[in-house]
Amino acid sequence: MKRIVKYANALARLYGIVQFEKVVEIYNSQNKTKWTLEKAKIAIQADKEVLEKDFIYLHRDWIVHETVLEEDTFDELVVNQQSKSFYIPEQDKLLKYTNEFYAEETKEYRNLKEYITTEVVDGDSFIAERISENIRGHCLYGFSLDYALGEFSFEEAGFKSKDQMNKVAQLIIELANHTRIRENNGFTPIELHEQMLKSKPSLSDPLVIKKIGRNDTCPCGSGKKYKKCCLNKV
Repeated sequence: MKRIVKYANALARLYGIVQFEKVVEIYNSQNKTKWTLEKAKIAIQADKEVLEKDFIYLHRDWIVHETVLEEDTFDELVVNQQSKSFYIPEQDKLLKYTNEFYAEETKEYRNLKEYITTEVVDGDSFIAERISENIRGHCLYGFSLDYALGEFSFEEAGFKSKDQMNKVAQLIIELANHTRIRENNGFTPIELHEQMLKSKPSLSDPLVIKKIGRNDTCPCGSGKKYKKCCLNKV
């Protein structure tokens, strides 16, 4: 499998859907050899059957993970991803996503699994890991706290107290907030929230208004100098 095809595979898993142009852009930013869009399309389309064995499909001008097509969420995902920047990991980490079972193991995931192991299932690490993996799946695809907590009932692992259930719920929420999701183009909810805060000016910061000079480009977008455009209209 050509490396450009591996990128298509990995990015479709990370984002759920990805356009050919984005695959080429990210590949070219991380590799010395460069691909044109036209040649990349030909190479990726030539390995269509290989990708499909890995549950990756070509759909319109997009490369799409099978679950998106099965759940009929393609159009919704396109809308949700609009105007959001892309999380782009380093090459070594990115290509790990070609593994169907790869998931970034965060501190929050380890905290949840450890608590379930020691406090809920009395040391049964196998059951704890299965519950934790399934909960991480809920965080990836349409998070619901009720459904996530339902994994304990499914495994017949009851809570010993209300406080214990509340503790698990808090750990699940922390995991969800630090899980990379498709709707955010691979960013975690907490990362996206931090980006939004940085992009908004603080109310405590003074508002600075720059005076437009006569020879400056006119702010109306005409491309003309201010004195020859809107100056006399003010």
